[in-house]
Amino acid sequence: MTTRTAVITGADQPFGTAVARALSPKVDTILLGGTDEARLNELVEELEAHAGTVTSLRTDVRDEFDVERLMETASRLGGGSIDYIVPCARVSHLDSSSPITAWSYAGFDDELRTNLRGVFASVREAIPHCDDDSHIVVPREDGSSTGTFSPIAEHAIDALVELADADGPTVSVVTVERISSEADVEPIIDALLI
Repeated sequence: MTTRTAVITGADQPFGTAVARALSPKVDTILLGGTDEARLNELVEELEAHAGTVTSLRTDVRDEFDVERLMETASRLGGGSIDYIVPCARVSHLDSSSPITAWSYAGFDDELRTNLRGVFASVREAIPHCDDDSHIVVPREDGSSTGTFSPIAEHAIDALVELADADGPTVSVVTVERISSEADVEPIIDALLI
């Protein structure tokens, strides 16, 4: 029997929680990453009622060593590989409707570190633990509406994923209207379970 293992970063945030709820009944093992340990523990308890093995690990995607540990743990729990990875961790400090002169340097840096570098770390650290039939699906906000996140990191994610897709597992972007909306979870699940 094949064990299907999934990793979700940002599982302590509304969108990541929604992805975890939708994906957990479809996999055997799910590892949830995030920085709010109390929220992760609540989610683990909730998901254990209708899922296989559910575990959480405090993970800050801005720290590549945290992400490396998350992926190594998932691989170990999954019998040596990870099947599905969804990097959902995001922050929003920049108002895309405001002039650039209103943006703070600290907010800009943190948004890039979390929203772009966090995706990079998640993809980079997952690939060594993936098989050729593994799927990494990166949610990205639709730029046509006023999204929650600045378009800078969201557009850079496209380029990052295009480069990463050549490394073995399928790496793709799924554009959703708003990452903060639970309604946009189904396209992510559909892309994973092709």
